[in-house]
Amino acid sequence: MHNDRVQQDVETFKKNIEPFLDQWRSLDIRVVAMRGEKNSESSFQNFATTITFLPSLPDVAKLHNDLPDLGWLKAIHENRPIEEFESIISKLDTDGAIKIKETEITFVSKDSSVWFGKNQRGERYTSSPMDWTSYSLTLDSKFARIFDPRKTDEELKGAESPFLSLDALIREFPLWRGGWGNFVGLCQINAVFGMRIAESRWQNKKLKILVERTPAWDFKEVDLGLIYTLKSGSKFRKSQQVEQLTLNEEGGLEVEIEPPDDLVAATVLLRTRKNAVDETIVFHPALNPKLSLYELFDKNLERLSQWLSVESDSSGNFEIAVESLLFLCGYSIVPFVRNFHQQGRTDVRGIDCLAVDPRRNLLVIECTTGPFDTDKLEKLRYRNNSVHDSGHDGIPVLFTTLARASVSNDAVRKAQQDKISIIAREDIEALLSMAKRNVYLDEITDFIYKRIPNSFPSG
Repeated sequence: MHNDRVQQDVETFKKNIEPFLDQWRSLDIRVVAMRGEKNSESSFQNFATTITFLPSLPDVAKLHNDLPDLGWLKAIHENRPIEEFESIISKLDTDGAIKIKETEITFVSKDSSVWFGKNQRGERYTSSPMDWTSYSLTLDSKFARIFDPRKTDEELKGAESPFLSLDALIREFPLWRGGWGNFVGLCQINAVFGMRIAESRWQNKKLKILVERTPAWDFKEVDLGLIYTLKSGSKFRKSQQVEQLTLNEEGGLEVEIEPPDDLVAATVLLRTRKNAVDETIVFHPALNPKLSLYELFDKNLERLSQWLSVESDSSGNFEIAVESLLFLCGYSIVPFVRNFHQQGRTDVRGIDCLAVDPRRNLLVIECTTGPFDTDKLEKLRYRNNSVHDSGHDGIPVLFTTLARASVSNDAVRKAQQDKISIIAREDIEALLSMAKRNVYLDEITDFIYKRIPNSFPSG
């Protein structure tokens, strides 16, 4: 990994996890690897790897021993002490390979790249173990081996430890998917915190904070840091010790705090040894007048929620609902687009919706219900390009009522290639939650941008 950018991301990852290293005790290593040539003795190359930091001791971990070994393809599960993390990173840097259960596996090629990712503020909508991840390091080793997926699936079905397919092996092992698409030789290292803010809400003039934890997490020296912003603009800080509170049956806890009467907003930090593990910003619902006004016409947002979840729509209600959602989030909707919209066109007039925030971030939006193909994404790309040619840089965004898992692999690859954000059903629910909490618009724009499949923006 002799590359300044790569080294910078590795050092950023190490710097971010350093304050918390005493919270983890082991490394859970899961690998699927293939030989460079199927019938040779060549070295194994990483196909998909997840290394997860855990708070449990190595000898406590339950390992998968019923994993396939086809000679040229094998899956390996190993647990090592956390103290070996530095040597693993060092081996990747110097040799580009790691020996896992006596099998040496190559992870780094000359064109490898690395992403450092943060998942620390606000909502979480990714799959386990990423639900608990605050920091991640992803190495793209450019998997280059050519193999026949169908023949591989047949061999896996007949293995001593059979699996229905390679995809099933990845899913059931499980290995990290990032929520979208297939692997291309990725190795992700996840620094998993066993504690998080699951929910924060206003109720009966009190701030209620729900904290969740993994069973192995140690609650020593943990507290909630509260930063209150008052109507006068002044701020003051308060600390609430977590260790003095009682865990519920699920192993979590609910903290109820009575904030000042003139509170405008609160930032809640879940901390260990005064280092923030998780952070969320809570706004008083009354601070979003758009939402309260909207509810004069649509009590509890019942109709909006219905239109945002339709499975098919020829009336245009889904497009109207998306515009309303973005308006409630704080965007300005360009009002005349609908007047001149001409369905099917691939230039500006084919755009379903345009939305802009105060920092001039422009969302170029396509709305669709039910299954869609890559042609829908190609049209959006053309329309976004036509906006760009007119002197405006836009973020192409496709809103769909499909669940993320139902989006086809072809569509995922196309969106990744053209840097198109896909806002699936779960993401729409997240945006509605953000609107209700009156979240900062910058945070919402950042959330939308990060819905580009396998996109890892820095910071």
